[in-house]
Amino acid sequence: MVRGVQEDGGEGRVVCTLKHYVGYGSTQGGHNGSAAHFGSRELRAVYLPPFAAAIGVGAGSVMASYNAVDGEPVLGSRRLMTEVLRQELGFTGIVVGDGHAAENLFAAYRAVPDAPAAVAEAIRCGMDLSLWDAAAEALAGEVESGRLALEDLDRAVGHILETKFRLGLFERPYLDEGRPARVVASSEHRAVALAAARAGVVLLRNQEIAGRRALPLVPDVARLAVVGPNADAPYNQLGDYTAPHPDGHTITPLAALRRLLPQCAITYERGCGINAMDGSGIAAAVAAARAAGLCIAIIGGSSARNFNACFSGTGAVDLGAGQGFEMDSGEGVDRCSLGLGGVQQQMLEEIHAAGVPIIAVVIKGRPMALPWLATHAVAIIDAGYPGMEGGTAIAEVLTGLYNPGGRLAMTAPRDVGHLPVYYHHQPVGWNRYLESDGKPLWRFGDGLSYTTFVYESCALRGTEVLRPGAGVVIAVTLRNTGDRAGDEVVQAYVHQEQAPFSRPTQTLQAFARVHLQPGEARTIDLELPPSAFALPDRQGVPTWYPGRFRIAIGGSQDAARNVTVEIRC
Repeated sequence: MVRGVQEDGGEGRVVCTLKHYVGYGSTQGGHNGSAAHFGSRELRAVYLPPFAAAIGVGAGSVMASYNAVDGEPVLGSRRLMTEVLRQELGFTGIVVGDGHAAENLFAAYRAVPDAPAAVAEAIRCGMDLSLWDAAAEALAGEVESGRLALEDLDRAVGHILETKFRLGLFERPYLDEGRPARVVASSEHRAVALAAARAGVVLLRNQEIAGRRALPLVPDVARLAVVGPNADAPYNQLGDYTAPHPDGHTITPLAALRRLLPQCAITYERGCGINAMDGSGIAAAVAAARAAGLCIAIIGGSSARNFNACFSGTGAVDLGAGQGFEMDSGEGVDRCSLGLGGVQQQMLEEIHAAGVPIIAVVIKGRPMALPWLATHAVAIIDAGYPGMEGGTAIAEVLTGLYNPGGRLAMTAPRDVGHLPVYYHHQPVGWNRYLESDGKPLWRFGDGLSYTTFVYESCALRGTEVLRPGAGVVIAVTLRNTGDRAGDEVVQAYVHQEQAPFSRPTQTLQAFARVHLQPGEARTIDLELPPSAFALPDRQGVPTWYPGRFRIAIGGSQDAARNVTVEIRC
């Protein structure tokens, strides 16, 4: 992504901004900008590696977040902003403060006496640029008063100017204004969007109907009912902060199904909205489903913005404005439950009560707790936010034109009370609740296919005994044992059998997506880097401790094969 944007897509004149630094996804209560609680070891083991990887390939900008880490506001922490980010990770680009985040050192945290002092403190700690902070206009006074050293201001300005010179913005300050209209939604862009959407569709459930799997649909399907708020809502397929765009740029599942199944009588009823409690359309959806005998329910969530709604100064949605909108995911849209919003669940239950099989397609921006759906729908597709060609990709999977091979990038809980449900959790003494066990609904890495695979062999290329700082290569041979071509995502999870500190029960350290024809076998090499076997010490320094490691290989967290290595000092 970084290489593509900065080198190819941006013609070398754009920088990627990594956000949000740091721990923004682990805030207390799931609130936007709330405090995060983790120490130095977890910082380096969990939260820094994604930034380190992107910085390592040249990402030119980092956005500092609103939250505090272990009681330290990020923008007010020289340790996080300079010592860790610049000195430890080697970042040399621009550090941007999120909108009003610097002023929050005064407004929210009361760490400084006033707003101008807050911006000065953020610059002192390592901020170069603010998305917007009105108090920045008072910086001259901060320098004159001595609260902000001129060398700190010069350093921030220097980082900005260095980036502008590197991008050639002084020599070529203007772009071809007509180029976006020629390039955006071009055939080349659409091909990339379709490939990405296809690869990201995840098949989670596929039960039998009348002696055959529900998916793919039979080629001569005569009637279908398509219902749900995400069936024909282009903006619901896109992420937060999506700007208005022309009609036709985004292909919906309904439009794609009608194009791919011209012989099929498709009846569409929206049924209900994402969040609205109006159930007046449910009866029509049930009637359409009963008449067709098979229902495709395209449901879930949305980050689609009502462009007439109210937003805060940071751009986040103002939930207190009292305006109706369909967003259930996005900045400032925090939820205390993870089920389907509005009356979507009621619509599904009434269709099921009518005896109609439901094929569910879930379009959403966050994991959802859908235990009823997991046992009552005959098939379930998780599409995330599939983008402008997402409707085509979904329809291709439904009709069998494309064999799904995607895997979940996040774990889905059974209930909101199960949170957090990270796959790489620390060992727990008791993994049950009074109401249920602690197992997630679907796990990180889960996903099905229309074909089957077998892992024929798995072996180390090299010795089982490693020295500290060594990685391994594992040769994996797998075969497509089904009757159609498909993709298998080979995953390698590492578990350290003994360590001086608590470490995750397992971590994904390598994966590869492999396309195989029916009956085809192939041997691939999975490379596990030295960091796969390291553990941060008390100072956060990667350290290799002696002991045995089990490496589980398979198409999910269920190991098809295992290998063992041992580190000896």
